[in-house]
Amino acid sequence: MTNFLRFAIISLLFMACNSEKQVHKMESQIHDLKAEFAPDKRVKLFEVEAAPQGKAVLLKGKTNLPDVKARLLSFASQNEVAIIDSIRVLPEGELKKRPFGIVNVSVANLRSQPKHSAELSTQALMGAVLRVWEQEGDFFLVQTPDDYFGWMDDGGFVPADSNRVHNFLASERLIVVSSFAFVFSEPSFASQKVSDLVAGDILQGAYSQGTDFLPAVLPDGRKGFVAAEDVRPFAEWLDQPEPQADAVIAAGLEMMGRPYLWGGTSGKGMDCSGFTKMAYFLNGVQLPRDASQQVHV
Repeated sequence: MTNFLRFAIISLLFMACNSEKQVHKMESQIHDLKAEFAPDKRVKLFEVEAAPQGKAVLLKGKTNLPDVKARLLSFASQNEVAIIDSIRVLPEGELKKRPFGIVNVSVANLRSQPKHSAELSTQALMGAVLRVWEQEGDFFLVQTPDDYFGWMDDGGFVPADSNRVHNFLASERLIVVSSFAFVFSEPSFASQKVSDLVAGDILQGAYSQGTDFLPAVLPDGRKGFVAAEDVRPFAEWLDQPEPQADAVIAAGLEMMGRPYLWGGTSGKGMDCSGFTKMAYFLNGVQLPRDASQQVHV
């Protein structure tokens, strides 16, 4: 073996060893940042990994935490680690213009992956405002008001920019308090149904005493009428005092006999933590999605 060949082999081994050390250093920092800023992947998105690429370290993945990404890049610079930055910060492209959504069906399903056959992870009720982070085909990665991530198909919500969300939240709204109800095309139970409703759904509309039906507007602009006995003014409902135990128990008893549904958080079906979440939500308290999160509240 010539001296040149020996030198080349030794150089390659040194470079490979050094590259592995740099990758390990970045992996360790990724782990530390995830533990500090995104310990629960159900509510924080920091899917980043490091891999060798020539003399540099390739950082790839996605996050919705730009400040955490900035910390990672700063660490690399301070430690003189040559990197190739391929970390996507969400939202991107057109979703930056309309990074929100408003649930437009009585109960919208969120799945663990962007396909209808994927596991049901949670649900969201009509009128809930979502953060929209990513699109894959007809599915969108969204985040519910309790910060839970999931993939929702495009039929479950209407896209919205910040102005539309502001106008919706500032408008007079009605919340459904009956277990099940409908929006009708006319102020009559005999008229055409526009949409079904479940307890917790939110519509735009003003409440008035002494009438059997109230005009209501769905998030996509469809109009109709809802029975006054099925709704309450949202602002009044929101300002109710902190519920007592008997009120939460009463809400739970009202849901007895509903079907068990893994991932369900609505009157149409619920799992154990979804049942607890709904009993409190119907009394004006927003609990985290899962039991392992609820126990810390």
